Amino acid sequence: MYFSLIRTVRSLENGEKPTLETLIRVLRVLGKLGAIDVFLPEPGLSPLQLAKLQGRERRRASGKRNSKE
Repeated sequence: MYFSLIRTVRSLENGEKPTLETLIRVLRVLGKLGAIDVFLPEPGLSPLQLAKLQGRERRRASGKRNSKE
């Protein structure tokens, strides 16, 4: 098990791209799994929240209509 961990750490140090699973395993072993939050984007507003913030657009009143009698 330790040989596998040493090999993984060496490959990371040499600049090889890890898989997400490998990165999570290494962070867990190092006790730094909370550091994964750095890679996650901040949650933004949902489309519904944006629509509520913008409010309702005003419409122009329609002109008078001529009725044919």
